[in-house]
Amino acid sequence: MNWLAHIWLSPPDPRQRLGNLLADLLRPAELATLPPGYAAGVELHRHIDHVTDAHPATRRTAQRFWPTHRRAAGILTDVFFDHVLAARWAEFATVPLGEFNARFYEEIREHLPEIPPAAHPVVERLMAEDWFGSYATLPGLEGILGRLEARLRHRLELRSAVAVFPPHAEAIAEDFRAVVAAIKGKDEG
Repeated sequence: MNWLAHIWLSPPDPRQRLGNLLADLLRPAELATLPPGYAAGVELHRHIDHVTDAHPATRRTAQRFWPTHRRAAGILTDVFFDHVLAARWAEFATVPLGEFNARFYEEIREHLPEIPPAAHPVVERLMAEDWFGSYATLPGLEGILGRLEARLRHRLELRSAVAVFPPHAEAIAEDFRAVVAAIKGKDEG
């Protein structure tokens, strides 16, 4: 799962939600310095990653990217799961995506003084560029993949994977639903 799904799967407690995000942005030593309340979110992040990585539906989605993007299949699976969530948001949530994002971005702003400075540039860009909202469209997704390309040490071409998605959209959505069910304890292998 990528960041939107991580936050969506978190309880509504702001510190837990932020801990879930920060688990990907900070080193273990920095995570250990977070104020009380964040640790549960870090643990939830690890649980989500563990279930997602081990689930057969995740492997099925990754294999759909193998013919053209084998080396990046894991990354692409995470990102396209977030696309499924954002693009089909009304299927998964009652609060509109824009409202959900605005609330979370406000939580970030309120708790920014508690967040180690190393994470500030990323969370500030996430909010300013509305990364979570970008997941809802294929052009927005292409922008997300472009930013990921720029950050990766091993140069991988990710943006072209947007063309791989449409023929597999329904199957990837089914895989996402199965992984979410497993995370929530209602396994649908």
